Amino acid sequence: MLASISGEAGAADAPVLRHPSPSYAPEAVVVAQLAALRAGDMPGVFAFASPANKASTGPLERFAGMLHAPSYAPLLAHGAASTLQRTQASERVYMEVVAVAPPAGPGGAPSGPPALYVWVLSLQDAASNFRGCWLVDSVHAPHSQARVRAWRARAWSPRRRCCCCLKCRRAAPPPALNRQAQRQRMRQAVG
Repeated sequence: MLASISGEAGAADAPVLRHPSPSYAPEAVVVAQLAALRAGDMPGVFAFASPANKASTGPLERFAGMLHAPSYAPLLAHGAASTLQRTQASERVYMEVVAVAPPAGPGGAPSGPPALYVWVLSLQDAASNFRGCWLVDSVHAPHSQARVRAWRARAWSPRRRCCCCLKCRRAAPPPALNRQAQRQRMRQAVG
């Protein structure tokens, strides 16, 4: 397993971070968010959200409420987390797939299967108050195991807006499919 994608030794073993800094590697930011989620520290989680993320998820109270939704609930008070894949998609975009195990049940074994999440971080530019800091743009669950396998096979395409699924591609079918559908509709209308 990689200790750091950007070359900093021991990023995964670094102390828990509380506030963004240009000196933190993206891996350390993911570790900091995971630690805050495990501890239930919503301000700590929110501190590493990018300005765009904060604008779309609202103030801290709304953000904290969102984390209690069923899709994010496995992140809160999780048992353990392990990185499955790290990818530096460009100089300014970093992505990490993390498996989050539920808390241990009786006997010390996890109480269920791990949940997978994708962290997408971006390096903040000069226009931001966080110039040079890696901050979290989004955290989401992959839509299916097949798409996680595609992620692992490095099938990510920079043209897609979403890092692990074809959801964004489905929004607009290729023009050839549109023409075929139009021809078929015209044939049906003519008779």
